[in-house]
Amino acid sequence: MLQLPKDIIEAVSDPETMKVLTTTQPSGSPHAVFENSLTVLNDSTLAYLELFELSQTFSNMLHHYWDQSKVSVAIYDAKRHIHCQIKGLPKRLLIEGPVWQLFLGEVWKTLPDANPAGVWLISPEEITDHTYAAMVTEMQKRRANYSLWWSYMGEHRTQ
Repeated sequence: MLQLPKDIIEAVSDPETMKVLTTTQPSGSPHAVFENSLTVLNDSTLAYLELFELSQTFSNMLHHYWDQSKVSVAIYDAKRHIHCQIKGLPKRLLIEGPVWQLFLGEVWKTLPDANPAGVWLISPEEITDHTYAAMVTEMQKRRANYSLWWSYMGEHRTQ
């Protein structure tokens, strides 16, 4: 079980952080949505409130749950310089209990007539750093002389 680092927990918990949940349909087509309700339940569980039982996201989450296939959450937090992807498995759908009540209380502050479908729990399995510095390091592993390659471009300075 992967534990989320403190900086990722802070970023995901921040309502100003951009969070995109990507699922796939059984046909393989991707489906991505901004999920403002997505947050950290604990250091090894993400949670988000799905508003509509008949939405494509809810249908896809059921598909991933049954198939035990991964979903992806993209995080962008400019304040903390975090740009990453978290891949994980949907583990449970809550429709009652204290976590459910907590999410209901929050959504009803802004959408008092909402009748949400449930709270999905996602267990993170992999985190990939997509900051520029991390990607340069990754590219250097993939291509020998990566920095040298860019030095032939003229005025460009290498690290």
